[in-house]
Amino acid sequence: MAANYSGDNVGLLKLNSNGELSELLDVQQHSGKGSTDRQEAPHAHSAWFDGDDIVISVDLGTNELWFSHLDTNREKLIPSNPQKLKMEPGAGPRHLAFHPNGKWVYVVNELDCTVSRILKKGNGFYEKRESISTLPTNLY
Repeated sequence: MAANYSGDNVGLLKLNSNGELSELLDVQQHSGKGSTDRQEAPHAHSAWFDGDDIVISVDLGTNELWFSHLDTNREKLIPSNPQKLKMEPGAGPRHLAFHPNGKWVYVVNELDCTVSRILKKGNGFYEKRESISTLPTNLY
């Protein structure tokens, strides 16, 4: 997977047995916008595999997580249903990490300085839970 911040998309590539990348196999074009001046257009920032066939792409510009299933036979990204999960207005998601228990995904939000906890409900369904600030409460 390759996230293209300025091209507003995520690309699918394949490694051969020599570790060389294939030509671009498929592209998931993002569209939409978020709620702040810095979210005027899609900006796919990162893409992650959740297991063998679920792909989560993080888009700061649309303020969403985008979900796809990887069809290895056709070498395509198939949009999930639902395809997107909105973050808090103005959050600006950039990266994510998976909890070792396999039940939680943590999303780092750049614009509002928070980390959001996402519950993996199974069968490709995810539910946003709380967002917690990364900033100290008493700076002075």
